[in-house]
Amino acid sequence: SLAPAQRILVADFANFTSDSLLADAVSHALRIDLARSPSVRLAADASVAATLRRMRREPGVRLTSELAREVAMRDGIRGVIGGEVREVGNGYVISAAIVEAATGEEVQGWRQTAHDRAGVIPAIDSLSAAIRKRVGETVASLKTAALATRPSFVGLRGVAPLVVIAGILDVGGNAGFLAAAHLGRLDVASILASLYPIVTVML
Repeated sequence: SLAPAQRILVADFANFTSDSLLADAVSHALRIDLARSPSVRLAADASVAATLRRMRREPGVRLTSELAREVAMRDGIRGVIGGEVREVGNGYVISAAIVEAATGEEVQGWRQTAHDRAGVIPAIDSLSAAIRKRVGETVASLKTAALATRPSFVGLRGVAPLVVIAGILDVGGNAGFLAAAHLGRLDVASILASLYPIVTVML
């Protein structure tokens, strides 16, 4: 029988470009693609939001690689995917890596280059395909995060309707993002990606 899919958390990518929304679009596209992978399970938005609340973080806080590692350790998640987008001349370099949550050690890395703005979407697709190919076995080899805590179920009944509504909105947003991305409308895709933290705020 197949081993159970490993959970993983995708951090918000760091942005080193003149386009303030580009890294968010890359992060969101990667989350959508990894959600289709049978070898890993993305950490649920509701679970991440609940952990951030317990950490007394503001709703909608940016999930940097460092913060994502802390969330992962608290939730017993082994690996975090983080990365960055850099502007190089007229093009972009998109880098991503799997980091062991318990140690911060980088265990696998990838990089793709887009020669211009039109090449960003194909570069994201290539990066995502490379990650999906190796992410399951890589995460399975990592140590279990040491700071896993017992989940709290207090007040979940009152939150459940919001979770359902947020899930519906998230599916609709993802569909719109994919449509915009594959039509080459990176401007629209970036705006849709920037709306992603609304789910966290709702929760």
